[in-house]
Amino acid sequence: MGLTAEDGRRLATILDEHGDVLVKRWVEVIAASVRGRLTEAELRHQVQDIHRALTDALRAGDFSLDADGSATLRATLAELSRTR
Repeated sequence: MGLTAEDGRRLATILDEHGDVLVKRWVEVIAASVRGRLTEAELRHQVQDIHRALTDALRAGDFSLDADGSATLRATLAELSRTR
């Protein structure tokens, strides 16, 4: 079962409304596993980029990594993968 366009927009709104808390917690969880390889500021920046790209893709209404609206998300994830 996939997300409808409306579901994606609602999820994007929720992710936006709670973005600061989500990013903070995401950084806390990831920080232990990347200890010493990234500064907290670098990690926070990466997480914020992923959060923004994900919410934008959801807001585009056709949430699939193959969709045109997910191009930024694909690029962000590819860059993250390349640097790790």
